[in-house]
Formats: sequence, C-alpha cells, structure tokens
Amino acid sequence: MAVLPDYRLYPQASFAAFVDDGARAVRWVHDHIAELGGDPNALFVMGHSAGAHIASLIALDHRYLAAHGGSPHWIRGFIGLSGPYAIENDPSPTSVGICAARVACKRLMAAVFAAPYTARDWQPLYERGDVPPPTLLLHGSKDAFVSVRHSEILRDRLLAHGVNVELHLYPDADHTDTLLAFSFLSRMSPPVMAHVQRFIETQN
Repeated sequence: MAVLPDYRLYPQASFAAFVDDGARAVRWVHDHIAELGGDPNALFVMGHSAGAHIASLIALDHRYLAAHGGSPHWIRGFIGLSGPYAIENDPSPTSVGICAARVACKRLMAAVFAAPYTARDWQPLYERGDVPPPTLLLHGSKDAFVSVRHSEILRDRLLAHGVNVELHLYPDADHTDTLLAFSFLSRMSPPVMAHVQRFIETQN
C-alpha cells in the first residue's frame, strides 16, 4: 500500500516548512493506515528529487517526527530516488549543490534555504540520536540536474555511521528516469521497481 502526500512549495513555504509537511503526513499515516488495511509498524518513506530530500530528513533527522509526536522507530527504511542530499548555498563552481551554472536557480535555492538555517540543518545525517534506518539510494548516472555525487556523499556518511545502505547507479538514466520507472511502460528500465521491492521485502 502506498500513500502519496503533497507538500507546500516556495514561495508559499521555504525550508524547513515543507519538511514539517512531510513529517505531519508520516504521523497521519502511522495513525490511520490500519483503517485502510496497512501496517503502522512497517512504514517506509520514499521520495524522488526534492521529495527524496524531504524523506531523507524525516528518516535521518529525528527532530522532524518528534516535533509532531512521532518516533523514528516508525520508519522501517528510507528509499531515495535522485535526491539532492548535499545541498550547499555556495556560488562557487566546486559546490556539490544542484543547479550548477544556473544563476537563476542558484538564487532560488538561496531563497528556499535561507538563514537562520544552514547546511547542518538541511543536509541529512549529522549526529542526532538513534541509528538511522536501512537505506536504499537510486540515481541515474546521466542526471544533469542533481549530481550523482549527492547519493554518493549520503552513502558514505551512512556507511560511516554503520548504517545498512545500498546505492544503485543506472548508467543510462537521467533525473526523471528513476521516477518514470514506476510507470507501466518503463517499469523494466532502469530496474527501480525490482530494487525497491527487494529492499522492502528484505527489511520485513
């Protein structure tokens, strides 16, 4: 069973309001999924692109669920598709941040991720409590919007904390291919569905 919540976008909301939207959605699912035939003790959070960033913070930074009366123990696993986990508000060309060489996009990112918050707030996994859940990261090697380095950096941070993490890079996939792989016509290429299903089955 899948629940697809929405979240507010800039300029209606900036960081960290949209992460709070996601945390509220997880709280609602935990409290109500049994009414729909689901298991509140077997929750996985998954997202694509910005949604992956939000899901990563909910799964790895326990402040968000705690603020809404939730628990990190609700999360059985995190699945991130093409997510920007190492965002920097840094205009230098060496920045790992998304939108490299796109001036307008960099200005947008600076507005969305603004003071008083810093990268220590919006980058997942600094040392903040319990061990993070098992993690599956999927990314297209030809992604020109969110560099594959984001997934590699998060993988390395998780491994340094002893987390069970898988990273699959798809050689011929771009930014949208990891999401389109859930459609009927594109389900086999790249094998996102197979990797997600196997990961969930392994954790249950």
